[in-house]
Amino acid sequence: MSKVIICARFRPLSSSEIKDHGTSVSIHRIDDDSFNFKDEKDGDLTFNFDKVFYEDSAQASVYEFLALPIVQGDEIFL
Repeated sequence: MSKVIICARFRPLSSSEIKDHGTSVSIHRIDDDSFNFKDEKDGDLTFNFDKVFYEDSAQASVYEFLALPIVQGDEIFL
């Protein structure tokens, strides 16, 4: 039986985003599979995934976790 894997990927802020809005973000790291989203109305909302790739995650680690198993035929994602 196949397992659906759900991941989140956060990219670094661009220079124009930093210029326009500063470096503050609404996403705060908890661990490798959870993060808090700071919402002005609802406060902190916690989200859990199989894996979270934060802005400091290397593209190679994203590839190795998500794409390599598909390329090698280990997993099939639909």
